[in-house]
Amino acid sequence: MSASELKTVLATISGLGAAVVERYPSAVGVGFTWLVLLTEGTRKSPIPLTIELIGSYPSDLDVHVTIYPSTLLPLSGTFALLSGKETCTELAIGDYCTPEKTSRMPFNVDATTMAQKLSSLPGLTGTLVSLGRVVSNWEYEWIVTYTHAYLDVPLLELDKASVAGSAVYTKTTRLQKGFGIDGVKVAVEVSSNNQDYSTSGNVYHYTPTPD
Repeated sequence: MSASELKTVLATISGLGAAVVERYPSAVGVGFTWLVLLTEGTRKSPIPLTIELIGSYPSDLDVHVTIYPSTLLPLSGTFALLSGKETCTELAIGDYCTPEKTSRMPFNVDATTMAQKLSSLPGLTGTLVSLGRVVSNWEYEWIVTYTHAYLDVPLLELDKASVAGSAVYTKTTRLQKGFGIDGVKVAVEVSSNNQDYSTSGNVYHYTPTPD
């Protein structure tokens, strides 16, 4: 069996996830060694893969599976989302300001809970959240939609100080959606004396672009 054939077989096992498979000639000169790296999951205990021989085979055939624990640690801990603004309290000695942020959420927080946390921030009432790509214990994506922040869409920052794992990486991308089917269109006015303007019939067309 080639490496690609074994990879195809492994793909039929539910919950195993993606795998990288390599095949090498055996060190003793007879047979082969297959190396399988499971890339889409982390477990405290290795998945107990075994080989079941079907049909006729040589009586002296030596088959065994060696399993090595993952060297990667799964995600754990909590995080908070910052809106980029500040909340200030007026004191006798002056204003005391702190970053505006949600209360802490588990690393695998569901969309409904995140929406509730964000909606509690000033000006973000009614915020909607849906889940994007999810690889359990490994990768999470949340899609946030602001229903009222038309001209002041915050670029959220993620406080990951309390998130643990082998390779914690975060990224936020902002998409500004225009009004109308074709996005925002702004009329271009024409003037010959900088006082009187006439309609040119032309418009600037704005479309959503990522930051």
